[in-house]
Amino acid sequence: CSGGFYLQINRGEMIHADRPCVFITHPGVYYEYGNWKTPTRSHNFLCFFGPRVERYLETGLLQINDGKPLIPVSEPEKVLELMQDIIALLHASRTTPPRAVLKLEELLLLLHEENSPSSSVPRHRRDTLTELMEIIRNHPEKSYDFDRFAASHGMNPEYFRRLFKAQSGLPPLQFQIRCRMRKAADLLTGTGLPVKEICRRCGIESEFYFSRLFKNTFRVSPGEYRREFPSDLSVSCK
Repeated sequence: CSGGFYLQINRGEMIHADRPCVFITHPGVYYEYGNWKTPTRSHNFLCFFGPRVERYLETGLLQINDGKPLIPVSEPEKVLELMQDIIALLHASRTTPPRAVLKLEELLLLLHEENSPSSSVPRHRRDTLTELMEIIRNHPEKSYDFDRFAASHGMNPEYFRRLFKAQSGLPPLQFQIRCRMRKAADLLTGTGLPVKEICRRCGIESEFYFSRLFKNTFRVSPGEYRREFPSDLSVSCK
């Protein structure tokens, strides 16, 4: 939501906000919201369900806190773009495209990062980790020596991995793999490159290993993904 609005949970205390925020609803709770201070507001929403949601909750990727439900977002344009991409993918297909699930997970990661500058990540480390995550997102195909990075910033490897997961929702290597798979999905649907070349451009030497990672992420092989989604309202997270 953006523009002034209020949120009330189970007819309890009214919470007000006058900046872009996200809040997560779930069954069994009554939510009420509307305009506050301003005559208009802008809001978008997504509904999602399925077995993966339980895993999101178990791993902490999806965090529900009815006591503090509002998640202020520092990059509202990025959040809105992801939501609109997901909605467009859903409208273009009768079933849930795997790419929509990946973008949903990217959205949850982004919200996790917004909501996670917590006491577990010291303030002076947050900018460093955010910068590293952005570098990995932009160039997931590159090789990164995370132990060396940790040492150069005065951290031991175990401490660095713990902080990275606390801020991003995933350990550094898993975060990089997820970024590589997103790049692969974009290349599969946006170019006519052969899978072997896409594999190389994603920084993975073995085509067999690449295909296994891709199928673990999207539940279909790279070839099947390209055939089913040659281009690119609820998301079924199976």
